[in-house]
Amino acid sequence: MLRLTRLRPRLYANVQRKLCVARGELPAELLFKNARLVNVLSGEIHPAHVAVDDGRIVGIGEYDAQRVVDLEGRFLAPSFNRRPFPCGKLDAHRARALPRGGSARHRRDGG
Repeated sequence: MLRLTRLRPRLYANVQRKLCVARGELPAELLFKNARLVNVLSGEIHPAHVAVDDGRIVGIGEYDAQRVVDLEGRFLAPSFNRRPFPCGKLDAHRARALPRGGSARHRRDGG
């Protein structure tokens, strides 16, 4: 552990913070509440609250957060662009892309 702190102190500090947030010791930066979380590997959809810190998912469940976004049952799917995102309706094209790691974004104009 000492070697890690010497080589990459900033990385180590970020990991420590994420662990504290995941344990509930610190508030997350962002909490998506009332989401329908899409498991892109199995295709299952689960109701969930998702905590995000520094652009990474740190936990699923009840968390304190600096900012809370109520998704009101909208879909939330992880993607390879390093950030989770809420998506609106899943049309056929988006539904086919999700299991392959593709992503979709919700736009207010319905696009």
